[in-house]
Amino acid sequence: MVDTLARRKERLVTPISAVRRSDLELVGGKGANLGELMHGGFPVPDGFIASTEAYATVVEEAGLAAVIADGLAAGDEADGIAASGEGATIRAAFENLTIPDGLADKISKAYADLGGGPVAVRSSATAEDLVGAAFAGQQDSYLNVVGDTAVLDAVRRCWGSLWTDRALAYRRHREIESGNLQIAVVVQQMVDAEFAGVMLTANPVTGDRDEVIIDASPGLGEAVVAGLVTPDHYVLDGRGKVRERTPGRHEVVIRSAPGGGVTHSAAAGPGGAGLPDPVLTELAALGRSVTAHFGRPQDIEWAYADSRIWLVQARPMTALPQPPLKLNRIQRRIGLQLMDYMSVRPYPLDMSGWVRPGIGRMVERMLGEISGLRVDIDDVLPERDGVVVRFVPPAPRPTRTTLYALAR
Repeated sequence: MVDTLARRKERLVTPISAVRRSDLELVGGKGANLGELMHGGFPVPDGFIASTEAYATVVEEAGLAAVIADGLAAGDEADGIAASGEGATIRAAFENLTIPDGLADKISKAYADLGGGPVAVRSSATAEDLVGAAFAGQQDSYLNVVGDTAVLDAVRRCWGSLWTDRALAYRRHREIESGNLQIAVVVQQMVDAEFAGVMLTANPVTGDRDEVIIDASPGLGEAVVAGLVTPDHYVLDGRGKVRERTPGRHEVVIRSAPGGGVTHSAAAGPGGAGLPDPVLTELAALGRSVTAHFGRPQDIEWAYADSRIWLVQARPMTALPQPPLKLNRIQRRIGLQLMDYMSVRPYPLDMSGWVRPGIGRMVERMLGEISGLRVDIDDVLPERDGVVVRFVPPAPRPTRTTLYALAR
């Protein structure tokens, strides 16, 4: 028991540089991915994380387990739909609690070691930034936080944001058990961005993995992430060359305010100078490197300040279409003909009832006997979980009998 308490105290606050993607349960999705980025040599602002152990300690010492259970019970009584305000009591309990001295001292010391200047304080839940679920915007973040008192208050509010009604409703929709969740809080040096935004390392519409999509706007990235602006939109190819460029409207610009917090101001108007092409190319190269590091396309938040790019968040892209097919000349010709016979996606019963055992087998046999070519209907109509996911025009494979069949 003594050893367990000692280990918990050691893990209450940890530098971002000390964690990896495998530390999800300790630092949440955002924290784990940032630690992995930093370990990989990517430009990530320095900082620390108040871990899930800190959250568990507060819940235990403040007696909040019963408050959380009562709040969840209220939601269960609403037939699984988040009752209006069901999380308000839980949030209020977190926002009004007194952080235990030992934990508060550790957070304050880590903040002082970071320089004691402006920081960004972001939530990092254990069910966040996963491959199968995007929790972007479900928990709270606070920008340009200055001073011990403000940092501790932001940490409390981040803990409480695990219990917003929108977060509870989203988790119920995704059938994720709220009672087992914990949350960490990431505290990073603030990047006072000249431009910021979001980068997708694959095209979310076409599924093209060779394209990088960048949305950018002047000021802090919150304007883009929160959907407050029509950002500048760029599409870059695999070599980092800009293929498409659509100027944004820059309806609002968010900037750091002196002494803490942010200001919202009206932009000068649409147009204006956007990101230079060399910066876009560098961003795209960073995005491809991050994709290679994590092994799948990423949704990245970035900031540009003092001629330097910073990565402030990365998560796996979700609901990404399969990459577009690259067809040869024969496939393009055959595909046009076959589409006349298959104008709509076949249902699972179509596939099991007549396509595979009926016409599919007949076509396979006919091609084999007439031309000696081999076609597999399962390659033409690949399935996932019993559902056809795409149409792949066949590329017939010659066999040893092809020459004889053609002569015959």
